[in-house]
Amino acid sequence: RRQRSRPAMAPASDWPESLGPSLAAVATIAVVGGALALSRRAARAAELRRLLTGAHSHVMTAAAARWLAAHSRSVTVPGLRVPAGTSRVVVEASSDSQAASALARAACPRGADPSVLANALACVRAWRAYENLLQALDALAGAPFDSGDAAHEAALEGIWRALCPGKERQGGRISRDWEDIGFQGTDPATDFRGMGALGLRHLADVARRRGAFARGEVAAYAADAHRHFPLAITSINCSGWLRDLAQEGTLAPELFQGGCAMEAADEVHGRMLEAFARLWREKRPKTVMDFGEVQGAFMEAARAAARRGEPAFPI
Repeated sequence: RRQRSRPAMAPASDWPESLGPSLAAVATIAVVGGALALSRRAARAAELRRLLTGAHSHVMTAAAARWLAAHSRSVTVPGLRVPAGTSRVVVEASSDSQAASALARAACPRGADPSVLANALACVRAWRAYENLLQALDALAGAPFDSGDAAHEAALEGIWRALCPGKERQGGRISRDWEDIGFQGTDPATDFRGMGALGLRHLADVARRRGAFARGEVAAYAADAHRHFPLAITSINCSGWLRDLAQEGTLAPELFQGGCAMEAADEVHGRMLEAFARLWREKRPKTVMDFGEVQGAFMEAARAAARRGEPAFPI
């Protein structure tokens, strides 16, 4: 069989003169690119190390969570995950110590300082507590208002007595008078369908601990129901806003400050409702039909504060 002849390769001395410099340029770019990548990694580690240095606080916990969220595409810390579109951290490691060690290594690649490791562990524990709180909020919101539950009915009656002291409802349990405090019909149970026992808990907390504020909003609604928001249903809506913002991580600074306890969520809800009332008066909407517009501005203001690293509703 005849063998096909192959074209002879030109000796290097005969290559185009421009090829040599081109190869050098490629090599230089590769070296520079690698150096830049190393520099960026070092800068990220230094930033995290700075955040985890000093006395631990809720501010440190929130800042470290924002760092992980900001670098989630380029940095992987085993045992920790940032859900897409959020700034909260889910601890997936089997132990807090395991996740803390990984976080400390991300901050100190050459060996973690004991104080950095201790702060990393405190952050991991706070992040796990935050997730536990979210689960508790979801469970309460998913538990429907039960008219056959004596505790639910007692809480509802307590709301009425706190907001309308000394006033008897016409018609008893099913009454148009419920609309006076901001429910949408004769049976408040129907308004709790979206937020269940969580909405009931929060409204009862507002009526009990922020009575003067709540009665003032009820009076404003009675004076001009066309322009003022109804308190009860707005409080229930606010419970939903709290869940949404907490899921995003927007309320992390406030909830970390409160130890991620359910009582901290109660306090944040009350402050949110008061802040919404202030914004309503600033916006001066023409009718209650502008509720959605004011709500949108309210939520954006909370998110903007979180982007600045500030608590929107400090407690």
